[in-house]
Amino acid sequence: MAFACALSACSMIAGVADMDGQATAEGATASTPMLLDGDQILVEIEAEAPDGQWRRCLALLNMGQAPPVLRRGVYDEMEIAGGRPLRLRIGGRRFEIAAAAVRSEPERAEGERQFGPFFPARRVDMVLQSGALSKGAIVLDYPARRLVFAASGALPAEGVAVPIRVDRRTGLALVDAQIDGATHAFVIDAGSPYSWTRGALASSWAARHPEWLRAEGAVGPANYNMLDLPFEKDGLVLRIPEMTIGSLRLHDIGMMGSGPSLSPFADMIFGEAFWDIWQENAGERVAGWLGANVMKNYRVTFDFPRAMSYWRKASEPDARELDVVGLTLVYEAGSYFVGKIVRKGGLASVPDATVGDEIIAIDGTAIRGAPREAVLAALRGAPGQFKLIRVARSGLERDIEARVVHF
Repeated sequence: MAFACALSACSMIAGVADMDGQATAEGATASTPMLLDGDQILVEIEAEAPDGQWRRCLALLNMGQAPPVLRRGVYDEMEIAGGRPLRLRIGGRRFEIAAAAVRSEPERAEGERQFGPFFPARRVDMVLQSGALSKGAIVLDYPARRLVFAASGALPAEGVAVPIRVDRRTGLALVDAQIDGATHAFVIDAGSPYSWTRGALASSWAARHPEWLRAEGAVGPANYNMLDLPFEKDGLVLRIPEMTIGSLRLHDIGMMGSGPSLSPFADMIFGEAFWDIWQENAGERVAGWLGANVMKNYRVTFDFPRAMSYWRKASEPDARELDVVGLTLVYEAGSYFVGKIVRKGGLASVPDATVGDEIIAIDGTAIRGAPREAVLAALRGAPGQFKLIRVARSGLERDIEARVVHF
């Protein structure tokens, strides 16, 4: 079953969506609130209906994939299948995407995942991806919780300049990162709350620098997809002491090294299938992506046509983001299950838990149907603090005590 699920996950990102010439953007600079859902960015946007009226929609901003994706009801309402282009606006800024470049996603029942692995707390109408964004400039102002959309060159250059490479087909933006004396290409991905890298690369870093390894198994914000796949459950969480992109030095960066894409044996034969497929949209070999845990301490401006970004620092990384109960969670239709007992220093961090336990409550608060971020927040605390977790196992409910660990 895990093998089949892994193949399904790979198929979701297979193929290159060529957006070159498929999207345009024009109009005045527009600023709008940035709505954060577990560090994933949601934005209110308007779509033009066939009758000329503008319909309010909620979009998830994702810079790690290329074409815009609409849930099926919105796709049908906008008559995209009939060849009508998708027209969007935010304030005075307008976007138009050719119908052939727009994809649809089936409608999902409440509690089910939306748009592949995502399950935001609110119902999302579309994913606005890099292929549409790359026709101008965008500011991700995490400290002010604002998004700014503008024409190339219209925004002031604020912060440290970092060159980017933009794949002309997909709009994905890449940077070169210097880590441990070597240069690696990373995609900038605001759609991911956490930064990820290839498992083989993470393992090599951990072998050379054992102190970088914080956890065996996705934990805390690194566990945001909550998929029942070894790709997430069997990954390594590292803390990179220093990374340089352009002339910008970043410190204490959390990085998730992926587990096997298919299985350890299959990866030995076929390579890291997920990464080898996903990187096709970047146009070159990539080591991974840099997610919101890197960007959220900055006001970041991306001027895609000019292949430049600007990073203005506002705060330091959260040194306590991994002070959590060491459970890798799996989400399924509104329920949360134990997918793995996270290990630190080779020892299980919650010895009384069992893989497959359904988590019913944390410190007396029921979590069935709760948003992902609320569940992760309930597992955070001060190192050494105990959390009372009620689980269902073999038809019976029981309480276990779980210690908060500084990973």
